[in-house]
Amino acid sequence: MQNNDQRPKAAQGGTALIETTLGLLVVLFFAGLCLELMQTHQTRHLISLALQEAARVAAVTRANPEHWRPVLIRGLRPTYASAAAQSQHARITELHGLAPYSVEVLPHAGARQIQGHGALLKPPQPGQPTDAVLHLRLTYLYVPKQPWLRTALKVMGELSATLRGGHTRLLKTARASGLIPIVVEYKVLMHSDLPD
Repeated sequence: MQNNDQRPKAAQGGTALIETTLGLLVVLFFAGLCLELMQTHQTRHLISLALQEAARVAAVTRANPEHWRPVLIRGLRPTYASAAAQSQHARITELHGLAPYSVEVLPHAGARQIQGHGALLKPPQPGQPTDAVLHLRLTYLYVPKQPWLRTALKVMGELSATLRGGHTRLLKTARASGLIPIVVEYKVLMHSDLPD
């Protein structure tokens, strides 16, 4: 039996090349995963800021979507590197029958639903300051840049248990499509009078 000193140098060089290649693949895998996590965290931060700004505008405009939705759309622009990246993101999500993002107005405890204005609390007596709370939820579908991560998400999405409810169905569909759903919620007190 030969030991390492007796093996030909060419065979030792081939073994070292294979070991180095496997080691580099592992390092590249973790580096790619770290980059995706960093970009996902940055996107979450940007959409959180966009939702906060939209909620502040909604608080002073009687929660009129004509006023706060353009602010939200403008706030989401920095999540894209360019106009081409924005159209590619929209194309990928539409390919799976999904919107790039969705905004919901959620009911707050003790709130009543006012058509077109979301869930608002009525002041206990006329003339008192309003204590209405507007609760917004933004679901943004992040498209991973690494193809292997999209494939892994698709496999995990297909293996996940059946979920019920509209929002959970959206999350499951997004994961089964290889997308990462980022969900951000924000509550704000209304600073304007409630609509009648």
